[in-house]
Amino acid sequence: MSDSAPRRRLKEAEVERAQPSGFHKVVAHALLLGGRVLSLVTIAVVARSHVTQDEWRTAPLDDAGFTTAGLPTASVVLLFCLGMALPFIILPVGSTALATRDGTRLTVRAVLGRRTADLSAARLRTAIIPGRGPDTYMASVRSGWRWAIVAASETWYDTDYRILDGYDVWEDGSLLPTVRGWVFMLGWVLLVLVVVTVGGAIAGTF
Repeated sequence: MSDSAPRRRLKEAEVERAQPSGFHKVVAHALLLGGRVLSLVTIAVVARSHVTQDEWRTAPLDDAGFTTAGLPTASVVLLFCLGMALPFIILPVGSTALATRDGTRLTVRAVLGRRTADLSAARLRTAIIPGRGPDTYMASVRSGWRWAIVAASETWYDTDYRILDGYDVWEDGSLLPTVRGWVFMLGWVLLVLVVVTVGGAIAGTF
């Protein structure tokens, strides 16, 4: 894929970029909405579990010694899901399917709102996040205090980063994108453990 990767030199003429399909846009919109809903629902369920501990603690235990009450169990499940999604919620990450570009101005639609960056003065860093199936590709674009991250997968749009045409996105022959991906994965696992542990303690589950 590095052979077809765009180069960093800004092209004077506007580069024609392939447009994402309606399906890709629907998936990207669904992920944005899902991230927002998951955050609100998890907070609500954990808070409810916390304030009703005296009620559900009287529920019988299963063979493993865990409560059979539904609320604390739902809290742990939601906390795990939130931990898995949290990097993509709190970081300015958006799908390439919804990213737009006006000249050198890149706009990414993230869970917490739109993020923009000026490509003409940007520092680009890439990471390949490994998966058991398709890998996820991420490109971090930072210009001053503005920061945006575009993400794509091999099964959806768009690992060639045509939205960044005219810039050298992939570091040819470098292992840095893969190393960054594994570091991200390690931090991701630790984050899930912290979210489940702290959130479970607040919910009264642990």
